[in-house]
Amino acid sequence: MSDMIHPTAVIASSAKIGSNVTVGPYTVVDEGAVIGANTILDTHVVIGKDTKMGENNRVFAGAVIGRPPQILGFDDDT
Repeated sequence: MSDMIHPTAVIASSAKIGSNVTVGPYTVVDEGAVIGANTILDTHVVIGKDTKMGENNRVFAGAVIGRPPQILGFDDDT
């Protein structure tokens, strides 16, 4: 198996992508992110700056990892 990166995916030049990784349509992998081997990033996924993921992950469509939550009124202290 080899890497499969969709042509609409945006991967920062400083990101590191392991072997056998699938990156779906409109997915963004930000600066300094590390994606471990045998990982699948479905469509419209966002991997935030400097996020590090190990091997054998699957991130499903629309997920945002490594960025602040999008919940209005979220309190970091709780």
